[in-house]
Amino acid sequence: MRDRRQVTWKVIGDFIRFANRVSPQDALVAFDAATLAMERNLAETAAHQRRVASLATEIAFLVGLSPKEISDLNFAASLHDFGKLGVSPGLLSRPRGLSFCEKIKVRTHLEIGYFILEAIADYSSASEILLYNHVFDGYPKWLVEQLKGNPMPLAAQILSMADCFDALGDGSRRYLQGNGLVLSPSQTLREIRKRNYDSRLIDALAEITSCLEEGIELQTITPHNLLAFLQDRD
Repeated sequence: MRDRRQVTWKVIGDFIRFANRVSPQDALVAFDAATLAMERNLAETAAHQRRVASLATEIAFLVGLSPKEISDLNFAASLHDFGKLGVSPGLLSRPRGLSFCEKIKVRTHLEIGYFILEAIADYSSASEILLYNHVFDGYPKWLVEQLKGNPMPLAAQILSMADCFDALGDGSRRYLQGNGLVLSPSQTLREIRKRNYDSRLIDALAEITSCLEEGIELQTITPHNLLAFLQDRD
């Protein structure tokens, strides 16, 4: 049997070639192909992407991003971990801290995801949002250096915040936490406040956190039902 990484790297390569051929109208076909690959190979990560996309979209709506900005953000969030198909599953599921070399291997998912989104017609601007996703984690270093003293774009901050929020509250993603602790929404919000996010985003997340603490679940928002979501909230 072939190593899973050989199979998934082929999936990634095939997907990029496919994405380069589709028209803007067929971008959702590319999205569905990527989603199916994630569901088959990294089901927990696929579920994480859905939650992050939904949370990011809710925050973006609350702070008044334009429909186009929300669309790009939702698409980027929905595929922000797609590059992890090329990472050893053992690294993604390990419950303790990773070595320096192992962290570098995990971080390659960011560049993979960037090039994939850049290849999809009508969604190349979403790749810029994704590129900033781990700036608060210290990489990519060239972008961290470039941003010194300057804030990240608002949409990129939203994705970073939503990703961090879900990771801290999801016990299946222990490799991000090291200690395996799972935080409640209010505890997670306190951790988020320690990062230098725009205050408008913190306020929006606090509003959503109150709903989560009351047991209200967020609507799943994907590129397929985003327009209906925006029309319903209008």
